[in-house]
Amino acid sequence: MVQQFGVDFEKCIEGSGDQVDTNELSGGAKINRLFHERFPFELVKIVFDEKELRREISHAIKNVHGVRTGLFTPDLAFEVIVKKQIVKLKTPCLKCIDLVIQELINTVRQCTNKLNSYPRLREETERIVTTHVREREGKTKDQVLLLIDIELSYINTNHEDFIGFANAQQRNTAANKKRPIPNQGEILVSTRNILTALCRGQQG
Repeated sequence: MVQQFGVDFEKCIEGSGDQVDTNELSGGAKINRLFHERFPFELVKIVFDEKELRREISHAIKNVHGVRTGLFTPDLAFEVIVKKQIVKLKTPCLKCIDLVIQELINTVRQCTNKLNSYPRLREETERIVTTHVREREGKTKDQVLLLIDIELSYINTNHEDFIGFANAQQRNTAANKKRPIPNQGEILVSTRNILTALCRGQQG
């Protein structure tokens, strides 16, 4: 019966069960929906205030330059702003893990229904498997947070999303030889475009 529980649980997750439920999603199907529908939705919900971002960029640039007047956007200011956006990914990632863990536990309980004739066996089976899932939950969160920290440690400006910006920058450089140096407002717009491209690259 314990072996059958293991087989049933695997089938619920992999979607190869003998009986297909046509009334509602369950097991692996719900987890798939969490990954491909709920998680992207949580990412979209991240608050992005353009006015506030412009203010932060302006302050970062001025603080990095100090008493000097700079002509270009400093790398340090750029990284500070980008890292603040990347950190916002932690909350939806951890929330996704919580939802998946809860669905796994629900699947465990569903698969132990066949053990109802042996309450003690069912109770111990649920306890052991649930404890194992909870232990993996902590390790999973550690790995996800580590991945985000890795993204924070190195900003990959060679990502393909930067190709378009690099070409535009070359055209702007050629055009700048024929016109005055851009004002602070134009620099802020360029920085925002870089930030948007990088955020897409980091999420990809």
